[in-house]
Amino acid sequence: MLFKNDKGKQHDISINIGNARKVSRLYDVDLMDAQHTLDAIKDFDKEKHGKGTMLMADICMTLAKSHDPNLDEDLFYESLAGDSLTDLQEAFLGSLANFCPSQAMRAILKKSIKMIQKTQADLLKKVQETDFSEVLKGGN
Repeated sequence: MLFKNDKGKQHDISINIGNARKVSRLYDVDLMDAQHTLDAIKDFDKEKHGKGTMLMADICMTLAKSHDPNLDEDLFYESLAGDSLTDLQEAFLGSLANFCPSQAMRAILKKSIKMIQKTQADLLKKVQETDFSEVLKGGN
């Protein structure tokens, strides 16, 4: 799967056995176990404070570097913000779904990606349609 960073450069973060073994050694995350991987990268836990996103970025850096050994790590991390982080998350979930040996888990991951995309699109539309003028006046 490809994702585009905020500089417009695309990176391949496809998962294969070789780079999954490397991720397992470096981060103790078993990409063959999709549920374990999702638990490791989730940020819903108040104790983690964004560490799940950082771990996902580290894993994706390892995956991208396996496809492009000349990839500059500092530039990779510096080009992750906003939309590129969203794109990275979707590409990572897509790569995990394609790699996952369980057909049921692949189906769950693919449906989850579509649900996330729809929820984000619906929320963005609702925010764009909302008149915040009264809320903004309340602060004065």
